[in-house]
Amino acid sequence: MKAVRKLSALLVLTTVSNGAGLQLRGANARGSIEGQVTLEGKPAANVTVTLDRGSIRSTEPIATALSDETGHFKFGGLEPGSYLIDAFAPALVAAGVTTSDLPRARSITLREDETVTGIDLKLTRGGVISGRILDSHRQPLIEITVDLSQIEPTGRVLRRRISSSDQVMYRTDDTGAYRIYGLPAGRYKLAVGVPAGSGVSRYEGGYYVRTFYPGVKDEAEALIVDLAAGSEVGNIDIIVDSFVRSYSILGRVVNSENGRPMTGLLCGYGAVSDSGRYIGSVASIANRTNPTGEFYIEGLPPGRYAAFVVNEGESPLYCEPTVFEITDSDLTGIEVKTRMGASLSGTVGFDDETRIEDASNLVIDLNILPPALEALRKETVQITPDLRFSAVGLRPGKAVITVRGSVGGRKVILSRIERDGVAQAEIELRKRESVSGVRLVLSWQPESR
Repeated sequence: MKAVRKLSALLVLTTVSNGAGLQLRGANARGSIEGQVTLEGKPAANVTVTLDRGSIRSTEPIATALSDETGHFKFGGLEPGSYLIDAFAPALVAAGVTTSDLPRARSITLREDETVTGIDLKLTRGGVISGRILDSHRQPLIEITVDLSQIEPTGRVLRRRISSSDQVMYRTDDTGAYRIYGLPAGRYKLAVGVPAGSGVSRYEGGYYVRTFYPGVKDEAEALIVDLAAGSEVGNIDIIVDSFVRSYSILGRVVNSENGRPMTGLLCGYGAVSDSGRYIGSVASIANRTNPTGEFYIEGLPPGRYAAFVVNEGESPLYCEPTVFEITDSDLTGIEVKTRMGASLSGTVGFDDETRIEDASNLVIDLNILPPALEALRKETVQITPDLRFSAVGLRPGKAVITVRGSVGGRKVILSRIERDGVAQAEIELRKRESVSGVRLVLSWQPESR
């Protein structure tokens, strides 16, 4: 997101007179992308087309344009790099996509002064599934989120990918009604409530047990909704059992060396896997530890959990998660200990001394092995404009480092790691150790043929 905002600030945006395109005037940039939007084989006018920098669609695209009467759109004055083109039309879907796809988006890598044409965004009318969510007394349940999955012909279940702008139609209104539109043709399974072992309760004071359409707990007994292209299937009502109470914990974060309370730290929790080897369904609480180091978590269904301190990137501390189990009562006395972590710092560059003018599209992924019981965490380390990086609060172990991103529109890979000029097979982090003098040597990613 920071890279997108920076790029946006450097460009002057002016729309062309016919509304079909948009000019992004960067210094000496002459690249362009153009194509056509069609609806069921015919040109679609006045459809908003968005342009994002990179491979992930953002909530703030760097540019938008409307298709003209022939469905044509164009973005000009583009610098080299990766772009994502999408047609924003919520009630429409792209031909051949599933609910788990990134709808309509096309990824394009643009070279210096290149013109890319023939980008076809083919749309069709989406289908609709509607109904009501009711309790066992047939009373409407308000602000309940409906979970929707698509069933492939092979039987594989595809969870629906929901954009932030679409979330409202998955929640029930004051009559318990919902109406989900813009769906590809296919077979669907619908459910509400908290899945077993998720460790997350969405509702204050309790939760509804996972229930599938029309009102069954066993997923194998759920009825499937068949949706034809552009059609609407109504009266898909789900009857949910009574509200079940959830529980809370009261804990405290302390320094492992002296037992003193740690204040102002953000805490999190997550359900512990059956094997006890990792934490999934991670959630964070809004409040930080108070002056006595205490934190409070509520809304927990029965299950096995771990509480931990969230590393916000700048803290020199890491923590050992504390495992606890909720059965039928609230818990107190949960203690989480923090420890001083190791640190890793250095520089990034090419072996042939290729100059990196802009490192905003480069990031370092850092993982520590062997795995430990902790929140599923991969440290994402930003590279500064002067090509330096630093990571603190690291758990002892072997540092696994990768570099991803692009320089001047070309993707790079990490070719080797050096420390004080000596190539390293791996970097071992010991307790509280400060490792510096690391150099991450980059090379160009081979282009696929």
